[in-house]
Amino acid sequence: MTLPQSDGILYGIRILHISDIHIGPSEASNSRGINARESPRRTFTDLETVPDVVVSGDVADDGSVEAYTAARRMVRESALRNRAAVAFCTGNHDERGTFAKVLGS
Repeated sequence: MTLPQSDGILYGIRILHISDIHIGPSEASNSRGINARESPRRTFTDLETVPDVVVSGDVADDGSVEAYTAARRMVRESALRNRAAVAFCTGNHDERGTFAKVLGS
Protein backbone atom coordinates (compact mmCIF):
# COMPACT_ATOMS: atom_id res chain seq x y z
CA MET A 1 0.00 0.00 0.00
CA THR A 2 1.33 3.43 -0.90
CA LEU A 3 0.24 6.36 1.23
CA PRO A 4 0.02 9.93 -0.10
CA GLN A 5 3.03 12.07 0.86
CA SER A 6 3.90 15.71 0.83
CA ASP A 7 7.23 17.03 2.08
CA GLY A 8 7.96 13.69 3.77
CA ILE A 9 4.69 13.69 5.74
CA LEU A 10 2.42 10.65 5.42
CA TYR A 11 -1.31 11.22 5.08
CA GLY A 12 -4.11 8.71 5.42
CA ILE A 13 -3.00 7.03 8.65
CA ARG A 14 -5.50 7.09 11.50
CA ILE A 15 -4.43 6.03 14.98
CA LEU A 16 -6.47 6.21 18.16
CA HIS A 17 -4.03 6.85 21.01
CA ILE A 18 -5.28 6.34 24.56
CA SER A 19 -3.06 6.70 27.58
CA ASP A 20 -3.27 6.21 31.34
CA ILE A 21 -6.55 4.33 31.43
CA HIS A 22 -5.75 2.75 34.84
CA ILE A 23 -8.23 -0.13 34.49
CA GLY A 24 -9.08 -1.76 37.81
CA PRO A 25 -9.51 -5.48 38.52
CA SER A 26 -13.32 -5.20 38.76
CA GLU A 27 -16.25 -3.12 37.53
CA ALA A 28 -16.45 -1.39 40.92
CA SER A 29 -15.76 2.32 41.20
CA ASN A 30 -12.53 3.38 42.88
CA SER A 31 -12.27 5.32 46.16
CA ARG A 32 -13.13 8.56 44.31
CA GLY A 33 -16.31 7.05 42.84
CA ILE A 34 -14.82 6.69 39.34
CA ASN A 35 -15.31 3.56 37.24
CA ALA A 36 -12.11 3.52 35.17
CA ARG A 37 -13.57 1.01 32.72
CA GLU A 38 -16.51 3.16 31.68
CA SER A 39 -14.73 5.96 29.80
CA PRO A 40 -12.57 3.76 27.54
CA ARG A 41 -15.54 1.46 26.95
CA ARG A 42 -17.66 4.42 25.82
CA THR A 43 -14.83 5.62 23.59
CA PHE A 44 -14.70 2.32 21.73
CA THR A 45 -18.48 1.88 21.63
CA ASP A 46 -19.05 5.39 20.28
CA LEU A 47 -16.61 5.01 17.42
CA GLU A 48 -18.24 3.71 14.28
CA THR A 49 -14.92 2.61 12.89
CA VAL A 50 -11.91 2.33 15.14
CA PRO A 51 -8.61 3.16 13.50
CA ASP A 52 -5.49 1.35 14.61
CA VAL A 53 -5.16 1.63 18.39
CA VAL A 54 -2.23 2.40 20.68
CA VAL A 55 -2.82 2.13 24.42
CA SER A 56 0.19 3.60 26.15
CA GLY A 57 1.16 3.78 29.73
CA ASP A 58 -0.49 2.83 32.97
CA VAL A 59 -2.92 0.36 31.45
CA ALA A 60 -3.80 -1.27 34.80
CA ASP A 61 -4.43 0.55 38.04
CA ASP A 62 -3.17 -2.22 40.31
CA GLY A 63 -1.01 -4.40 38.04
CA SER A 64 -3.32 -7.40 38.38
CA VAL A 65 -3.92 -10.08 35.76
CA GLU A 66 -7.64 -9.25 35.98
CA ALA A 67 -7.09 -5.58 35.15
CA TYR A 68 -4.81 -6.29 32.16
CA THR A 69 -7.20 -8.97 30.92
CA ALA A 70 -10.13 -6.55 31.13
CA ALA A 71 -8.16 -3.90 29.20
CA ARG A 72 -7.17 -6.42 26.53
CA ARG A 73 -10.74 -7.66 26.14
CA MET A 74 -12.20 -4.15 25.98
CA VAL A 75 -9.77 -2.89 23.35
CA ARG A 76 -9.49 -5.99 21.22
CA GLU A 77 -13.24 -6.64 20.96
CA SER A 78 -13.72 -3.24 19.38
CA ALA A 79 -10.57 -3.49 17.29
CA LEU A 80 -11.48 -6.94 15.93
CA ARG A 81 -14.95 -5.72 15.03
CA ASN A 82 -13.32 -2.95 12.98
CA ARG A 83 -10.28 -4.93 11.76
CA ALA A 84 -7.89 -2.54 13.51
CA ALA A 85 -4.41 -3.32 14.80
CA VAL A 86 -3.73 -2.89 18.54
CA ALA A 87 -0.51 -2.10 20.39
CA PHE A 88 -0.11 -1.86 24.16
CA CYS A 89 2.90 -0.04 25.66
CA THR A 90 3.97 -0.08 29.31
CA GLY A 91 3.96 2.99 31.49
CA ASN A 92 5.85 3.86 34.63
CA HIS A 93 3.13 2.40 36.88
CA ASP A 94 2.56 -0.84 34.96
CA GLU A 95 3.74 -4.13 36.46
CA ARG A 96 5.99 -5.31 33.65
CA GLY A 97 5.88 -9.04 34.32
CA THR A 98 2.10 -9.20 34.42
CA PHE A 99 1.80 -6.77 31.51
CA ALA A 100 4.02 -9.00 29.36
CA LYS A 101 2.18 -12.15 30.44
CA VAL A 102 -1.25 -10.79 29.48
CA LEU A 103 -0.56 -8.23 26.74
CA GLY A 104 2.79 -9.32 25.32
CA SER A 105 6.08 -7.52 25.46
